[in-house]
Amino acid sequence: MKIFFIEARGTSKYLHNGLAYLTGSLKDRHDVKIFDLNILDWSGEKIIEAAREQKPDIIGFSMKSFNLKNVLALAEKIKEVVAAKLIVGGPHITVAAKDFFGKDNNEVFDFGYQGEGDVWFARFCDNFSKPEEYKNIPGLIYSDKGVWQFNANKFIQNLDDISYPDFDCFEGGVDFESQDGYPLLTSRGCPYQCIYCSVSKVSGRIWRFRSPKNIIGELKRAVEEYEIKKFKIIDDNFTLNIERAKEFCRILIKEKMNLAWSCPNGLRADRLDDELVRLMKEAGCKEVSLGIESGDEKVFDFINKGEKLSAIENAVKILKEHKLKVDAFFIVGLPFETIKSIKKSIKLIGKLGIDNVKWNMLVPYPQTALWDWVVKNGRVLKNFTSGQHFSREKGVEPIFETSDYSARQRIKAYKIANLSTGAYQYVFKRPKNKWLFYLKYSFYLLRYNPGLFFKKVLKKLNIKEKS
Repeated sequence: MKIFFIEARGTSKYLHNGLAYLTGSLKDRHDVKIFDLNILDWSGEKIIEAAREQKPDIIGFSMKSFNLKNVLALAEKIKEVVAAKLIVGGPHITVAAKDFFGKDNNEVFDFGYQGEGDVWFARFCDNFSKPEEYKNIPGLIYSDKGVWQFNANKFIQNLDDISYPDFDCFEGGVDFESQDGYPLLTSRGCPYQCIYCSVSKVSGRIWRFRSPKNIIGELKRAVEEYEIKKFKIIDDNFTLNIERAKEFCRILIKEKMNLAWSCPNGLRADRLDDELVRLMKEAGCKEVSLGIESGDEKVFDFINKGEKLSAIENAVKILKEHKLKVDAFFIVGLPFETIKSIKKSIKLIGKLGIDNVKWNMLVPYPQTALWDWVVKNGRVLKNFTSGQHFSREKGVEPIFETSDYSARQRIKAYKIANLSTGAYQYVFKRPKNKWLFYLKYSFYLLRYNPGLFFKKVLKKLNIKEKS
């Protein structure tokens, strides 16, 4: 059977690792192609023409909340010219399947899929011509006599049983160097209950992990087949089991693979110790990210991360002692936040010596504690699917506001945060002329954080006087 997977264009510029996993479990029995428009410079018309010419039996779309409109627009056009059955899955369907299929979208898609498809989606494809088997496929959404049926999701317990991801089926090929390295997923699920996060809804509250031996096997294959020089661990909880992470590092060192690597998705500060960081450094780790979210202790405690700001300060100290680059994620718009809270975060960033910061505008997701809090305490301004965590130059618009923290104030806080930490690209477009850029940056900083502006000016003057 011929299968197309399509990732519609969104905010990410990184390839869809999940589709590579699906392909790994399918390619020995089916003809699979992946069209990832985040890395493939194709128009929608070119995708449609490829589908018209190659006549796939199934076209699968991966949907995130932020690219929902793009997915629908492309799927509607494809359905007009191709006889293939259309199925949609991905994070948005996993958390909002009944809402999605209950709002006229049943005219576009023939099937849906929620949850992990590495094993069960392959079973669906193998039994595609046997509707009587559909009810036995976990996560499948299908129509029975005009009524949508939602099979219960089932998480895969032993991740070592999953086929390695396959990147050969990406149309246009994959350049891992331009992707900041080969994407390596070593675990799934999250036992924590951060109020804003939907990871546990998408991949489960029980943390499941691959054995170090299995992970090293994938890396060796990637070196042999793709000649990778570096990789990035894209887990949500790579170091949850500290001893497992140490064992992984020890094997990397023993095998002398000489690969540079990073942890860009964020590590928990309270799941790091000196020995682990030392081993990570020795094994080739160059850079890690931490999810700090807020430097205001009141705000930080309310989001229920299950750790203290003191743990973050200690983790950064250890990482810096071992000369690892440290990046951090912060969120603008959390409950009980104020402009003063943002300035506390900026002060903490300076104190810790964080190398790079990513500020995200808060977006509430269904089935999270934050969603319930917003419904009770806030005023929703737009559908959460229209939200953006960040956007270069265009800026972002909050999904909600509260009586004591308006949308306008949230936008101001977002600009203060980015300008104060050098991330001007999220506020204005850089002029080509260097001096015009400095003038524009100074104008914005003077407008949104005059205290920091004058501090920088005085520092410059002081340096000149000493020289």
